[in-house]
Amino acid sequence: AGYVYVLLMGSDETSVYLLFPNGLDKSNRIEPNKPMKLPRPGWGVNAAGPPGTDQLLIVVTETPRKMYALASVAADADNPFLLTPADIGGRQRLVDFMIGSGVSGSARFGASWITVKEVP
Repeated sequence: AGYVYVLLMGSDETSVYLLFPNGLDKSNRIEPNKPMKLPRPGWGVNAAGPPGTDQLLIVVTETPRKMYALASVAADADNPFLLTPADIGGRQRLVDFMIGSGVSGSARFGASWITVKEVP
């Protein structure tokens, strides 16, 4: 059991987005041996270019993470995806989110890195 987080750095490499959980779907708890299909009805993500490689980081943590560690503005229905710049400061926020100030409880997690090619 744990909590699922899906982060995206798009092909423009300017921002890291927290795609899930988001302002439309906050239910990121997962149970052992039960698949989780994403995106769920009511939200999705479209390729927005430029052509290149998108990078997805899928993480399962033992305890929930504090969203404020990643972004100072909360996600809502109008702006569902949290984002942080992909610069050194934004990358530090990502580290804090995963193993620093964003952790309350266990810092353990498992992760998988996936690349997706965007073509014109």
